[in-house]
Parts: sequence; C-alpha cells; structure tokens
Amino acid sequence: MVFVFKKDIFSQFEFYLLKNKYRGMLLISAIINIHFDLQTEQLQQFRNRFELLKVKWQILRVLRLKEILKMDVKIFNAINRISGRFAPLDLLMILISNKARYVFLFTLAAMWLAKGPARRTAKKAAFASLLALVLNRIIKLFYFKPRPFVRSKVGILIPSKRDSTFPSKHTVLVFAASVVIRSGNRFIGRVLCWLSALTGFSRIWAGHHYPSDIIGSALIGSAVGWITDRCFKMDSSEEKEEFKKM
Repeated sequence: MVFVFKKDIFSQFEFYLLKNKYRGMLLISAIINIHFDLQTEQLQQFRNRFELLKVKWQILRVLRLKEILKMDVKIFNAINRISGRFAPLDLLMILISNKARYVFLFTLAAMWLAKGPARRTAKKAAFASLLALVLNRIIKLFYFKPRPFVRSKVGILIPSKRDSTFPSKHTVLVFAASVVIRSGNRFIGRVLCWLSALTGFSRIWAGHHYPSDIIGSALIGSAVGWITDRCFKMDSSEEKEEFKKM
C-alpha cells in the first residue's frame, strides 16, 4: 500500500511536469517510478519465497517428528525383544522398577534424622517429589498417549495400568528427588541419579513406556528438582540477610 500511494503521487507530479513542459524532470520522474515498480516486484518475490520457506519448514518438522516417532518405536521394540529372555536380568529390572522408590524413601528418612543441612535437603527433596507428582497428574489430565502394550502386541514383565504412558510417574519422582539431593550431597546425589536412570530404563524393559516417555519424564523431574532447589536457596539467602541486619 505504501508503494501504491507513492506511485499515485508521482503520477500527479508527472501530469504537472507534462503540463508545464518540464521534459527533463519528467524523465527523472519516470526513472523513479520504474524504481518503485521494481521494489514492489522484489517485495512480492520476497514474500513468495518466505511463504515457500514456511511451507518447507512445516513439512520438514512433520517428517522429522515422524522419523523420531519411528525411531522411538524401533528402540522400544529392540529392547522388548531382549526382555523376557534372560531371567536374572529380568528379575533385576523388575526389582529396580518396583523397589527403587524405597531406596529414595530410606535415603530421605536417613537425611531427615541426620538433622542440619541434610534435613533441609530432605525437606526440599520431599517437596520436589510432591510437586512432581502433582505436575504428573495435571499433564495426564490434558494429554493421553497409549502405552506400548495397548498399541501393539508386546511382552510385559509386570502388570500395568492402561493410563497415559507419558509422563512416567516413577521416573519423574526419582529424578526430582535425586537432583535436589545432589545439590546437598554430591556423592549420594550421583548414586541416586544413576539409580533414577536405571529406573527409567527398567520401565522400558518391563514394556510399560517408550524411550521418549522416559527421556521427557527425566527432563520434567530434573527441571522440577532444579527449580525447587533454586527457590529454597533464594529463601535461605534472604533469611541470612535479614538475620545479619538484626
């Protein structure tokens, strides 16, 4: 619209020049007019190219998403084919899947009894786990993804609910707690982080979740743990400053 407006102005100006016989200036005006025409064409070409790029980008996003989903299913199927063939490994994965949470509860109880900074870390980890559990429920209310054994015939080692496969409650909870504990005690935190990763893997091995569910749940749990830890640190620093002022 801007270019059309300017072009109308130049058309009126040309009529004035022609009427007053200023032919030299009329030529300059014509050149400027051609320049505006070219700019308009270039702008239209740019817009067309931009729209084409947007379409290509959307197509690439869809194709990449499909590739990721296919890869997710392929990795799950590869793991699922192995599970059920080695009894000792299956028993270990079932044990981790079902009982790993008790290791976290025992650790939190021991830290609570230790008092001092350890008790404060236990409080933060318990709060982070509770927050992660609430967030897990909220996500499942608004998002549903069928579990692997619902979509197709796959082997499962232990019974499971038919609720949404994402996020994984076990994985979200253990990662939220382990990230907070790691900030208070690096050694125990690292051990629990590895146990959290094994818990997530055991859920895939048992046939309950896809790899992407575990990765996403680990990220959510870690984010909840990190945010909780940062919030508590900010509160403690403010308390220290107020104490110093007193």
